[in-house]
Amino acid sequence: MKKLILCMLLLAGSAAFAQKATAFGTVLDSQGKPVKGATVTVTVDGTSITLNLTTNKKGKFTALKLAFKPITVVVSKDGYQTKTYKYEQKEARETVKIQLLAVGKTLADVADRPALTGTVVGSNGKPIAGVNLKFTIEGLPEYKVEATTDDQGKFVGDGVPNNIVEIYAIKADYRDQIYKVRMQDEPVDIEDFTMQTLDEAYEELGLDKPGKRTPKEMAIDIYNQAVAPYNQQQWVQAEQLAKKAFELDPTEPKTLQILIWCNQKQEDWKEVLSYGDVYMKLVPDNQNINKVVMFAAEALGDTAKLTELKAQLRASGAISVTDIFNEAVASINAGDDPKAFKLLDEAETVDPNFARIYLEKGKIKTREFEFDDAVKYLKKYLKLADKDDKYRKEAEDLIVMLLE
Repeated sequence: MKKLILCMLLLAGSAAFAQKATAFGTVLDSQGKPVKGATVTVTVDGTSITLNLTTNKKGKFTALKLAFKPITVVVSKDGYQTKTYKYEQKEARETVKIQLLAVGKTLADVADRPALTGTVVGSNGKPIAGVNLKFTIEGLPEYKVEATTDDQGKFVGDGVPNNIVEIYAIKADYRDQIYKVRMQDEPVDIEDFTMQTLDEAYEELGLDKPGKRTPKEMAIDIYNQAVAPYNQQQWVQAEQLAKKAFELDPTEPKTLQILIWCNQKQEDWKEVLSYGDVYMKLVPDNQNINKVVMFAAEALGDTAKLTELKAQLRASGAISVTDIFNEAVASINAGDDPKAFKLLDEAETVDPNFARIYLEKGKIKTREFEFDDAVKYLKKYLKLADKDDKYRKEAEDLIVMLLE
């Protein structure tokens, strides 16, 4: 009988939740060409889900039956450097783009050619000095180059062959300007990079130039500008606008949300952690943001920060004993008893009178054949549980079996 109940517990502990999420991925080389035959390993954090895939001739792969959890994608192929890409599955369908560098190459090697130059001028054709330029490439978050125009309005940047480089230009009293250029194998010089003054922009739109506004009002306007590129998944552009809004008003949660999500998409975990710290002090009970920030701490291997974040959330009531207990149950269902037991220990520190903690601990110890500890935890559950608790009989029967 004891063996029978152990088998039942083992089966119950390995039952997984139904999975419905899918990730559509593309693997490219540094020149934007598809990488065929790359090995792709997809794992779901906190579960036993591991998928081993191979890219097709278009560099594409599809990962089915995922969970709405943090996902780790490891891509490898002979001749290329292995790359680890992490993201959180939030939608039923996620699109993932991963670029590989050749063995022995660094991003600096790739970005060193060809040259990307240009001249920024005003509507009158005169050069504009002191324009801050940021160069980015979609799908290659490691590539972040900045430049400033000289007295002749000229700038020099680095390009990547066969990629579209987006140039974001900023200068006080001028309307922000975005310029996209496709780099091939030859240098590119941009001659038609024109910026309007704010006065010219308002006149063109037929609007009166507003009077002096507060930093908060200006931040709201810039935040609104960031919403469109954010919705279009143009993470770099949305982040740049949101940063400007944040500088003007660091207390607006919506701006911080855009910054956190954009950096999460670009795997810039330090930025996620930095903005997350500010956000969680303003809004401690947003579970989605809390998970992303804690995932960032895990991705950086910052265990001290992770412990601090959990303590902060527990103190604010954003993480309850029920939240931790449910996470432990999910780990049990995924077949990860060691992780579940650690989570149950954590739940116990939050509320030592939460009865079901000890029931699940007892079951885990039973599966580990540590029967004395199992009986101890089951008895503690019976002591704390309500008399009409629906799990009481299960615990009582298990104790009887263990003591036989």
